[in-house]
Amino acid sequence: MTTTDPALLLRAKLEGETAKMAWRELQAFFANGTAIYVAPALDLVEVAAEISVNNEAQVKAWQDKGELGQISDARALEWHEANALMWSVVVRPWVLVQPILKGEESKDEEFKGKEAKDEESKDEELKGSELKGEELQN
Repeated sequence: MTTTDPALLLRAKLEGETAKMAWRELQAFFANGTAIYVAPALDLVEVAAEISVNNEAQVKAWQDKGELGQISDARALEWHEANALMWSVVVRPWVLVQPILKGEESKDEEFKGKEAKDEESKDEELKGSELKGEELQN
């Protein structure tokens, strides 16, 4: 089933454009003032969607709480020294960056490891069924 709901289509587009990057790769955007901090507690795709549709009230609420805004020099230096990993997504003219917390990194790697094992299992099952099919033909 395909959807024509613009909000769902926007979220799907933004999810597809979200990437994990090292802070050092994002520093140029900080230097030219287009990198925007998104607190780890927020849903990055939701923030990007609300900015995209110009939801000023919600954006202001996040800014007032300190959950969204410009990145300080001190924070940028801290991320640089830690070689921090970030989730990032572009909402022109902004590049939204969200630090990946240490615990989340390991959860993400665990998930990727499990995902890879599941794929290997599926591949083995598929090979096994292909071999059975070949045996039946012979």
